[in-house]
Amino acid sequence: YIYFNFVGLYRGYTIYGVIKDMDIIYSLVVALFVSILVLACATVTRITRSWVTWCTNFKHLRSLPSPPRRWILGHAMEIGPTQKTLIYMQDNHKKYPKCCVYWIGPFIPWVFIADVETLKIFLQQPGESPKPAMYGFLTKWLGDGLETSTGTKWKRHRRMLTPVFHFDKLKQYVPVFN
Repeated sequence: YIYFNFVGLYRGYTIYGVIKDMDIIYSLVVALFVSILVLACATVTRITRSWVTWCTNFKHLRSLPSPPRRWILGHAMEIGPTQKTLIYMQDNHKKYPKCCVYWIGPFIPWVFIADVETLKIFLQQPGESPKPAMYGFLTKWLGDGLETSTGTKWKRHRRMLTPVFHFDKLKQYVPVFN
């Protein structure tokens, strides 16, 4: 009788208490595992979408005219802050008068458009043109205004500022600018 009482006490306070604590620990471990799994799936989905978008854009950019480039460096060796770069670009403008793509490395394209009609084709495409990554740094400095915002916020700011730059209002400032 004392032995069973001891076992009952032992089971009641120690083993059952450990099992209740272990249930909490198991549920926390399962919740953590599920959270990590959901986060991993979301990350893989985002990376996959980015990759598909990049591949689609890359395919379209490859169809645009471009001077011959190196495999790894692209046109990086020809482009720099020198007069040689300007001569290189002028020669390419003669060969490709409407549009030309310069590649900085294998993945970063610079599209130069010199023809108004070609520019209209690019600008009239449906969808929103994303701002370059540099604008993320400017947002911290300039705030979220006309220069750094996109989408509906940009349209709203643009609509408010358009009347300020109307031709008739700018006429009075011509003598000041001259």
